[in-house]
Amino acid sequence: MRNRVSAYSAPWLLVTWTSTVPFASVMGAELVADARIDHVTVYRQGAMVTRVADVSIPAGTHRLVFRGLPAGVDPQTLQVSVGNVGVQVGGIDVARINESNFVSEPERELRRRIEEAGDRQEVLKDEVATAQSQLTLLNSLATNPAGGSNKAVVDAANLMTVLGAMANGESAARKRIREANLQLRVIDRQSEQLKADLAKIATTSKQSTEVRATVIANAAVTTGVAVSYKVANAQWYWIYQARLDTAKKHLVLERQGAVTQGSGEDWKNVELTLTTSMPAENLGTPVLGSLFVDLVTPEPVNASAAGKRSLSMFAAAPAPAPSSAAGLEDVIVTGQRRQNATTTSTDYIADYRVPSRVSLLADRQPRVFPIGENAFDVDLVVRVVPSVDHAGHLEAVFKYSDSLPIEAGQLQLYRDGA
Repeated sequence: MRNRVSAYSAPWLLVTWTSTVPFASVMGAELVADARIDHVTVYRQGAMVTRVADVSIPAGTHRLVFRGLPAGVDPQTLQVSVGNVGVQVGGIDVARINESNFVSEPERELRRRIEEAGDRQEVLKDEVATAQSQLTLLNSLATNPAGGSNKAVVDAANLMTVLGAMANGESAARKRIREANLQLRVIDRQSEQLKADLAKIATTSKQSTEVRATVIANAAVTTGVAVSYKVANAQWYWIYQARLDTAKKHLVLERQGAVTQGSGEDWKNVELTLTTSMPAENLGTPVLGSLFVDLVTPEPVNASAAGKRSLSMFAAAPAPAPSSAAGLEDVIVTGQRRQNATTTSTDYIADYRVPSRVSLLADRQPRVFPIGENAFDVDLVVRVVPSVDHAGHLEAVFKYSDSLPIEAGQLQLYRDGA
């Protein structure tokens, strides 16, 4: 761009510009990306969410905008990428947008339905009050049919008509009160259910995040764009099932990952990866303090406490009914064969990619996904500690030689199918 400045002695200044680039490139355009959540990587605490979209970018410098991101987005983890080498990404701005209503659509819908239920309750309460007023009036007429001293309310000529009207009016009023009370009880139950559903997903957030990135294109192009950001309210943990066949001396250890998320946005039809990496871990070498060692007389071991610390896996006593981890939903596997996650590992981390696209609602409810399984031939040993308990404990001893360790998690025990 070239400019030419002409100055005069008069108290004004004339400035003219001569442009050598297209006007649209100078001004730029706001390109709003309608991005959907495509894949999610869940850490032990938190998750990295990636949204993708296709955007037509004209030649020149423009602003790429991603709207409707959660309010809790960590700006330090924000990444914007463009899938075309002819487009450069410049500065990135993050803005908090104050909404007039709750950001989450499911939360808005549930709160609207709760308000409607409250309005219906008020209408029914008004109808009950009106019917009770009618009953009060009829009761006063029945207790004082003569009325005032000047004129009787009910005389012999219209006695039967008045009695019929009173009977019909009282019957209708009492019926309306009964019906309204029944409807109020139904609405009360519906309201409690709606409030329980709201408690699962509520974020009470009226803020969203908007990401604006400068993009510079050498030529007009339609390309894929992506924005990634970390959210805090998500986690996953291990669920194991150890199935022992005592006749064949064989053990199958099934590994599953339980995922929960309450980020405020539903993850629908996404690629899901569970990872052991810890992005928020403090990697500084810990500083050790001084330790002082002294000799003490050991306290005697309590027999009941020692029994509680037993590490035996399979009790020889009658096995209880199969138990599941508290609050976990059962996993549904389609097809003839159970599909396990694809594992990618290094010496330091392991990633487990769920084989098909899945959906996880932001309701903080656990979903369980199969990760893999190991099979072992075992040696069976029965141990008895008479000083603690007369029952024998069946132990399955095996050698684990896989490169990936068995991490801590909840363990469900099955012996011979029970």
